[in-house]
This record gives sequence, C-alpha cells and structure tokens, in this order.
Amino acid sequence: MVRTTVLKSGCFVAVGALIVAAGVYATRSGDSGRLAHTEGDWAEPGAAAGFNVVLVTLDTVRADRLGCYGHRSAQTPSMDALAAGGVMFTDAVASAPLTLPSHVTIHTGLDIPHHGVRNNGEFHLAADHVTLAEILKENGYQTAAFVAAFVLDGRYGLNQGFDAYDDHFKPNPRKPGWGAELERPANEVTDAALAWLAGRAQSEAPFFMWVHYYDPHTEYEPPPEFARKLGGDLYDAEIAFVDSQLARIIAQLEQDGVRQRTLTIVLADHGEGLGEHDEMTHGHLIYESTMRVPLIFNAPACLGAGHVVSDRVAGCLDVTPTVLDLLGIAAETPMDGLSLLGPDSAIDRTIYMETMLPLLNHGWSSLHALRRHGDKYIDAPRREYYNLLDDPSEAINLIDDTPAALPALVDELETRQVAWEAMGAGVDARIAMDPEELKALEALGYVSSPIADEEYGTRDPKDMMKTWQGLINARGLADRGDLQAALDLIDTIQVFPRDLFALERRADIYTKMGRHTEAEKILREMLAIKPAVSTYIWLGQILIEKSQFEELTKILAQAETIEPDAGAILVLRGDVAAKKGQFDEALRLYDEAIRIDPKRSTSMAQSHAAKVREFIRQLEGQKP
Repeated sequence: MVRTTVLKSGCFVAVGALIVAAGVYATRSGDSGRLAHTEGDWAEPGAAAGFNVVLVTLDTVRADRLGCYGHRSAQTPSMDALAAGGVMFTDAVASAPLTLPSHVTIHTGLDIPHHGVRNNGEFHLAADHVTLAEILKENGYQTAAFVAAFVLDGRYGLNQGFDAYDDHFKPNPRKPGWGAELERPANEVTDAALAWLAGRAQSEAPFFMWVHYYDPHTEYEPPPEFARKLGGDLYDAEIAFVDSQLARIIAQLEQDGVRQRTLTIVLADHGEGLGEHDEMTHGHLIYESTMRVPLIFNAPACLGAGHVVSDRVAGCLDVTPTVLDLLGIAAETPMDGLSLLGPDSAIDRTIYMETMLPLLNHGWSSLHALRRHGDKYIDAPRREYYNLLDDPSEAINLIDDTPAALPALVDELETRQVAWEAMGAGVDARIAMDPEELKALEALGYVSSPIADEEYGTRDPKDMMKTWQGLINARGLADRGDLQAALDLIDTIQVFPRDLFALERRADIYTKMGRHTEAEKILREMLAIKPAVSTYIWLGQILIEKSQFEELTKILAQAETIEPDAGAILVLRGDVAAKKGQFDEALRLYDEAIRIDPKRSTSMAQSHAAKVREFIRQLEGQKP
C-alpha cells in the first residue's frame, strides 16, 4: 500500500442545506430532492495557521444520536451549534470499535496495523510513532490532554508530546478491587481542562488541548436531571450531559477572547450497538452502529458556516493530517489518513476497519473490513458485503449476489494484509507467549494438558452474540448474588474453551462461592492462554486464602516481570505480612502500593489497611 503524505491542496466539498432523515445518507438541498454538491473556497491549506486547536473525543457516541445528525429527541445544542457554524461530515467512520486503538489512530493518522495497537489494555504505542501533540509541540504549541478513563492512561503511550497529560482518576470506594473501572465524569474532566486554560491565560503561544469524555460508555449513569429530561433514555442522557460540559469549554474560550481563532474538532472514537445486529455495546462487530461516528470541524475566523460534506467517506485517521493541513504544518512522517482538504479523488477512497477483540478476548475470529462511501466489505468466516446507500442498517448481505464492486475490495484488502504481514504487523497478530514465560508457567504447574485450539480464530463473531449476551447476563446474576443461577446459565452456553471472558466469569463465581480450588484451576488455564497481571493478582488472592505463601511468592515474581509497578503485588505481600502478624510491615507495604500505583491500588490498599488496623484495635482490646 502506498502511504500518503500529509500536506495536500484543494478544498472541502460542501453540501447545501442538510435535512437528515431516518436514513444514514439521506441529504437533500432545497425542493429538488437531489444531492447538492457545491464546492466552496472557504478552506485552503494554512487557513488556520497559528490557531489554537481543541480536540474533543466522545467515547461511544453514535452519529445518529446527535441533533445535527437527525436525532429529533437529542439534546445536543453545543455540538449542533458547532456543526451549523462549521463543517460536518455525514459519512465518517472509526477504524476500530475500541477506545485505545481508535484514539491512537486519531492521534497518529495511521491504520491500526501500522501503529500496532490492536486492543485495549494490552498494547502500547511505541515511542517511534509520531503523534499530533508531538508535531504541534515542535511548532511552538503548548499541549495538554484531559482523559476520562484508565483505558487512555499515559502508560499506553498517548502521552507522547503533551506538556500536561491529566489522567488523574479518583479511587472508587465502592469498588475496592485493583484498578476497578477507573473513570471520571465529564464535569471533572471539564474542571481540569478549564483550570489548565486559566493557568495559561497570559501566554501568547498557541495551544493544543485534547479533551476526552467517557460518560456515554456503559454503564449508563447520567446525572438524574439529564435522565429526566430525556425521558429515561440513559444513553441519550449521557450524551446530553457531555454536551453541557462541552458548552462550558466553548464559553470559556469565548470569555478568554480566543474562540474566533480556535480550531475545534469534535468526533467519537466509535459508536454503540444498542441492540442492532444483537450487539448491545461495542467491540465485537464492525457494523455501522459501532463504526459510524460524528465528525465536526469549527473555526469561526476561517471556516464558513453550514458546510455539510456528504459525498465521501471520512475517517478518524484523517483528523491529524487535516488539522496539520489547516494549520499549514507539514509532517515529516507519512500517514495513512488523508487531509480532508484533499482532491476529489478521495471520493473513491477506502478506509480500513478491524476488531481484534473477538480473537484476543474470546478465541473467535477477528474481523477486517474495507469501507467506501456507499458500500462495505467485511472479511469474516462468513463474508459480508453491503450497499449502504440502499441498506444503511446492513440488513441484506449481498455477498452471494456477486456484486461487481466486490472483487476489487477483496483484492485490495488481501493486498494490504500481505503488505502488513511482510512488515511484521500481521492482521491476525495475537498475544504470543514468550518461551521463557511459558517455561516459568510450566515450572509453576500452570500449563498442564494443552487446550485444543483447532477452532481458535474460526468462530464468526456475528454468530456468537447470543453467547456473549448470555455471559453478560451471567455476570449480572453473579453481581446480584444469584451465584448458582449464574453458573447454571454459563453451563447452558456453548463457549469456546479458550474464551477468556467465559473463564473469567466461572472463576469469579467460584471465588464468590468460596470454591477456591475450582477457581484456582480456571485461573491457571487463563494464565496458560495469556499471562496477565490481573490474573496473577487474582490467583495470588486465592493462594493467600489457602495459606500457600511459598507458591504465592513465585506468582508475584512472575507478575512483577510483566509489570513491576503494579501496586497490587505489594498489597498481596502486605496481606502475607499481616497473616504472619507483621502488622507494621503490612501497613508499610500498603502505603508503598499507593505511592507507586495510586490510580489502581489506592482503594484496594486502603481497604486492606483498614482491616489490619481494625484487627490491631481488637487485639489491643479497643473499641472501633
């Protein structure tokens, strides 16, 4: 594949007045009912030279749930105003239905196989990749990021180029486990962003500020007043709440007198299934419900108002090259994305999509696709082809109708895959176990009989959605304390033996039942499939319950080789000290865990320390 350079000439194609109907692509101008494509010379390369840049990424927001994209019950006045006063792309798509891979693509302009971040939590952006923040910092910008969830923690590499990377999450006292669901609401993210703006108010340097909002991600827990306004639609209420926080940032830019010369970009990293194609959330499938996203550019001093681009597909990977083009900054490294100021040839371009989560988390098949404006080819065990202009909901698979457009898409995807494999990216890259790690696991007894893997990577994710929903339902039963019903439900579901999520559900139920020997067996199976610090920690907790301290020492040493700064390792060592009556040492270890890993370990360490202090008081005959 020939990778494009960033700086391009040309102009956006603007579409006349937008009337978005229930369909995805229905756009009409005037009374003619025909698509109107009127070119506008409102944006040339360098038109926003020296402007500030505010990048707002909305986690898990479908395009069709914003007012400007036709959702009549939406309450998104801030985003609607930005769209009306700037440029809105009606056909924009993500590269993956996953937060970290999608955000890395946004910030680098690279296809996922080129940057190599394929899943949440287990990949890291290499330092040799160049981010938008790095480029802008080299060009005199002050840079700051404010992220809302641990999935974008600086340890995963997106902090490259930022003077300030605010990934501070408060421990959740209701969930004392290690690293449990660390996130913060939109108002706290906004507070942090506004504080940074206030701190640089006297600076004459331009700034680049990235603000990430996580609220529309499950679980949907909007402020009650927003839930009431949206009639109990919690997903729409979360989006409305985020919109209200975006309004605070826009108002502050106005108050500071910099709004006119600020380029604001609003987009989502991916959408949400909401039951379409039997997918309630996201990550497993790559249909339009989770891949089509809003994309808005707004800059009052240089971009005209009311421009709607509907004759081509744009992608999240186009954000960085487009921003650089508008700023008049050339990038020295190649990018896969195009500047959306580019020539009309971009109308026929294809955008690559993937999800590796089904393979890496469940042992099902990964999914790979090419998306054009108007059609999509999905490479799956049962391949799919959709005419999106006639069938925007992807209800009719035309793969057996031998569509004329299909062979070219198949050939292009295969050509890309061959090129990626040649460069070592590999479209089916999976987490390989290091030989030394495997030997260590064998020595500890964690690898017994190999798990048969003849089915590994063969099951089609679209056929597994009922299985996935069953596992989610089982988790809900277990969380409500109905453990036997949860276990019975899992027994009725035909899961792949190497499905890590299914194994995790069983281990959780057995742990809550106090059936530690069965839980330990499953955790060992999980480690044999994929060593993970969280699994080591879980197993370590069970070994403490069984007072198997010698083996626990070996377990924690293995965990430490993967992640030396995992505070939970120190918490478990503190638990062992407490079991042995070494209370001062236990409390010291808990404090050290908080010091080296405050985000993930504070709740866990504080909870364990409180129990030790209570036990000490009882020993001393003191009342609580």
